[in-house]
Order: sequence, then C-alpha cells, then structure tokens
Amino acid sequence: MVSMKDVAKKCGVSVATVSKALNNYSDIGEETKKKIRAAAEEAGYLQNASIRALKSDRSWNLGILFEDEAQSGLTHDYFAPVLESFKRVAEKNGYDVTFINNRIADRKMSYYEYCRFRGVDGVLIDCLHGFL
Repeated sequence: MVSMKDVAKKCGVSVATVSKALNNYSDIGEETKKKIRAAAEEAGYLQNASIRALKSDRSWNLGILFEDEAQSGLTHDYFAPVLESFKRVAEKNGYDVTFINNRIADRKMSYYEYCRFRGVDGVLIDCLHGFL
C-alpha cells in the first residue's frame, strides 16, 4: 500500500506538504498541488479512512436505519429512490453509508448503541410501518 511518505519522496517534498496538497490547503501553490495529486494518483495512493477519522474527529460515515415491517425490501416504489438519492448525495460529499441494525453477532443492542458502536456522524431513519 502506498503511503503519504512514498508520495512525498517521489515529489521531493515533505509529508506535511503532501497532506496539505491533498487536503487543498491554501498555503500550497496550485502547481505543487497538481504535481502531488498526479503523483498520488499514479502511485495508487488512497487516504486511510481510520486516520482521516482520527484527525477530523468525524467518521465520514452516515447510517441508514431502514425498518421494513411490510417486508417489501429495498425495492419499494417510494423508498428505493429515496435511499438511492441519499446514498448518492452522501458519497458525493465524501461519506460512506452503513445500514444500521440492532445486533452484532449474537449480541442484541439498541439502534442507538449500534450507531455509537459504528461512530456514525448522522442517521437517516426510513420506516415502512403499514405504508402499503
């Protein structure tokens, strides 16, 4: 796996400069940003989501609590486009999406506990109780 250190070495700059360029800081020149971004892409560099979460104090993960008593699944005529739209906008803004449930392996927990366990930044609640 390619690290920021590898990209820095390839470009002849510091790791801090690579970080600032990839995060679009204004104190890095546009030419330097382009050079670093091109080198990072060419090398296959991907930002580590765990490190990003630690540094930003955000998980960049949104939860979807989809309660479906009607058993229509994710193909429901109304809710499927709502969920797809939510997913598309979340991804466009740099978020991952996780479906929320109330158990991990054999351990049952509340939806709130599961959200805390996953560290989601927000939750969309979508329910199909008697909606047919």
